[in-house]
Amino acid sequence: MAEREKRGNLPEGEAVHVSQTDTASHSADVPPSPQTPRDIAFDILKGISILEVICHHLLSYSARRYAVPGSIEWWTMMLANRVLHFAVPAFLLATALLLARSAATRVQPDWKRFYWRRAERTLWPYLVWTLIYIAFRVQLLRAEPDILPSEVNLPWGGTVTLPVILADAKVWRSNLIWGKGYYHLYFMSVLLQFCLVFPLLFCAVKRTRPGFGMLLLVCVVLQGGAFHLHAQVLLPVLQFTTPASSLLWYLPPVLIGVWLGVHWQEWASWWSQWRIALRWLTGLGAGVYLWLSWRQLQGVPIPSPMFNAAYLAYATGIALELLAWCQHLVAQRIGDVLARIGDWSLPLFLVHPAVLFFFGGPRATQWLNALPAPFLWLALMVLTASWGVTALVWRLKADRLLFGRSLAPSAARSS
Repeated sequence: MAEREKRGNLPEGEAVHVSQTDTASHSADVPPSPQTPRDIAFDILKGISILEVICHHLLSYSARRYAVPGSIEWWTMMLANRVLHFAVPAFLLATALLLARSAATRVQPDWKRFYWRRAERTLWPYLVWTLIYIAFRVQLLRAEPDILPSEVNLPWGGTVTLPVILADAKVWRSNLIWGKGYYHLYFMSVLLQFCLVFPLLFCAVKRTRPGFGMLLLVCVVLQGGAFHLHAQVLLPVLQFTTPASSLLWYLPPVLIGVWLGVHWQEWASWWSQWRIALRWLTGLGAGVYLWLSWRQLQGVPIPSPMFNAAYLAYATGIALELLAWCQHLVAQRIGDVLARIGDWSLPLFLVHPAVLFFFGGPRATQWLNALPAPFLWLALMVLTASWGVTALVWRLKADRLLFGRSLAPSAARSS
């Protein structure tokens, strides 16, 4: 970037929608206080995470389209897909950290302003893109479960026949509350749930001020309780089959992020003290997670609580490692490039699944099949086209309408 001002939009992603997505990437922007300079390291982290979200989605897609199931190419892409699956915890941890760091600098946080900003920057684009992707499903995807005709009684009498995705109130609730409008939007729902309870989490951490060891214990207990609650109540009684759309599935990255935000001035000494232990935990989690992923891909039933616990240990540890690594990239050219990508992480997160759909037609698939390493070509095309769509929206001055904020770099630094 031309200017090396410190800045740090909050990741929303992932998301990495990221499915992931992700992926999603995507972030909740926090206006900097005078005491909290914006830190480009967080834009770099967003850039890495949104690239991970896109690659995560493209790898599973490419394995289906360009590889024979069970072949070396298929296994390579599917295992890489599992490795590149840390964006949701990474975005949540960074969001929690930056929100808490900003709030901690104020004697009395302005929670009314906080919720207004979240509605503008997160809720609004979530609702807009949920409606866009529902229209996308009705007009283009046209999957049979979505377009089955259903009669709706009109308030003034008579009936009208609509696709079930538009007529069924249960489907609307699932799409709007749990992010099921399209496969990556669940992350936006999780982010909104976090924003809703953030003041409670922040006040709890700030007032009790637990040590990090105690916090880890609390994370283990609460996450274990959440897994048990899902298995014993949410699934059998409420038939809640999509726990990954719930904030309860991501408690460690959220709580650790809030704790780090409150104690941010101690980051350097904290990381020096804990990094070895955290790397061991990350390695253990990665080993169990990848082994269970391997078994799952072979069609072998796996224990869900163990799989999810290992995944959280792996993904949260990777998020912390990346946070430390990104701080070393601030003064490097690659850091500028990643930060620029991270600045547009939310639009890229929201746009790229639709772009991938248009590159998935039979002609594009046949053309890519004729090239070596079709995944790499597809990734380049999707990223370039997603960036182009985002730039077009910005040039047309529709960015606030579609994404809840100006996409101009200067606006991103001063928002």
